[in-house]
Amino acid sequence: MKTFAHKIGAVMYFIWGLLHLKAAYSVYQLGTSLEAGMIQGRIFQGAWNLLFFALVGITVAVIFNWHNSRLGYWINLITVSVTD
Repeated sequence: MKTFAHKIGAVMYFIWGLLHLKAAYSVYQLGTSLEAGMIQGRIFQGAWNLLFFALVGITVAVIFNWHNSRLGYWINLITVSVTD
């Protein structure tokens, strides 16, 4: 089990990223239904933030966590903690 724990973690981070990509798209759709203005801009900013952090989480999971990188562990731990 110990030899596969990092791969299970990488898959979980990947799924977390996919979930947040869906959330970013949903927030973006919400923003498109609003009038142009500061509120719409703030909603779009929230969608952008979710998109960015989801892509970081997925990228780090695939590149670092899959190969059992200590740096990848900390990057994703901090990214997920800050985002959620």
